[in-house]
Amino acid sequence: MFLATVDNHEKHSRTLTLHVNRLLSVLPPLRHAVVSAVYADIEEKDRCAKNIVISGMCHHLPYRTKLLWKICLADFGFKPNVVKCRRLGRPTTGRVQSVLVVLSEVSQAGHLIKNAKSLRQSNDLTVRSSVFINADLTKAEALTAYHRRRRRRELAAAPSSTQPSQPRTVTDVSEDTFSQSITVINSLSSLVN
Repeated sequence: MFLATVDNHEKHSRTLTLHVNRLLSVLPPLRHAVVSAVYADIEEKDRCAKNIVISGMCHHLPYRTKLLWKICLADFGFKPNVVKCRRLGRPTTGRVQSVLVVLSEVSQAGHLIKNAKSLRQSNDLTVRSSVFINADLTKAEALTAYHRRRRRRELAAAPSSTQPSQPRTVTDVSEDTFSQSITVINSLSSLVN
């Protein structure tokens, strides 16, 4: 009886050692995949730092930069150094395409994004009602921002008796964050296999 138990433990020990060794062989590639993904995201974020996205600006190609300069001079008091402008997405009837503006300096983009709300007090009625300036977000940032907006709308639409009266705690982290983490882990594990 005692010998059978010892043999059984040795068998389980060998199996456990085998599984641990397999796990350890997978960790370095997984670690490299995570590090690569983090650095790729940082590089993309740095690249996007000089960019802004303008919605509601409905002029054609040759006039985009001039219109941006006009808006910036009138509402922000400076003329930004525009490297290039281009429309985002496909043309859709009845909808103005957003414009991606690449500026020469991060500080100019930051100033425009930080003070974008001042456009709501613009003297130009069109600018005041339909032009919006936002940061150029990475895919991960855009997805997170979407989930936050969706959650905020859900909370606003819920009856006031069910809305939480206290600030959110760590345990109130939405399923969205959890599902995003699972998605990242799944994509990284697919790189390893």
